[in-house]
Amino acid sequence: RHLTNICLYVVNPLLILSCFNMDYDPDDLRRFFLGLAIGTVVLFAGILFSFFAFIKCDRKTVASERFGIVFPNSGFLGIPLMIHMFGPIGGFYGSAFNIAFNILNWTFGVSILGRTNKEKGIIGILKLFNNPFFYCLGIGLVMYVTKLHFPGTIQTAVDNIGSMTSPIAMMVSGMYLAQANVLKAFTDPRIYYICFFRLIAVPLASLGILKLIGLDYTLAMSMMIAAAAPTAATTIFFSNDIPERLKRSR
Repeated sequence: RHLTNICLYVVNPLLILSCFNMDYDPDDLRRFFLGLAIGTVVLFAGILFSFFAFIKCDRKTVASERFGIVFPNSGFLGIPLMIHMFGPIGGFYGSAFNIAFNILNWTFGVSILGRTNKEKGIIGILKLFNNPFFYCLGIGLVMYVTKLHFPGTIQTAVDNIGSMTSPIAMMVSGMYLAQANVLKAFTDPRIYYICFFRLIAVPLASLGILKLIGLDYTLAMSMMIAAAAPTAATTIFFSNDIPERLKRSR
């Protein structure tokens, strides 16, 4: 659990911050906000597909299954892939998708898993944004637009810590998998049913959306990588904390 918190609240936010260490370009900024809009549409498409999880569902696991359909591993896996393929600009566009991801992750996602604090109005909204991801995002955007940069030593530290995102996320996921019955997972038809929506249906729908819009190649490929990524590692992180009362009620 400590590694989970380090990944969610330290390493991944610094990866986002490192993506903004590039020269300002108004066209890139315009594509950034376009990527935010596309990410929102893709995630809402996932929400629509997630309603199919209610078919012949186990009420104890349907919340996690819906979460897994909606949310791709766009941050822990997707952004490092984008950076590897396209350089910092790939991570820059990927962080736009991740804004939409995190807003829905900490609202819709936690609500279906029963982890909302039930606070409404302006207080609830402010608490939503009281998250290191949004701090680093705000700092990064300001520095990008104002053309400010960290000193070399600090930037190197941010980049190196941010690059730990995928390894730590995969370590944590592996720890949970080591405690699971893997054979049962591979022989359970329900798993393939859920994976069909996450790995085939949602990416195909996303491809259709991207084809209709017609985008810059790098932006389109970055959005496609995010949309086609496997189930988010946060599915494991968050599902591990579902209260027992929710398990009983479902």
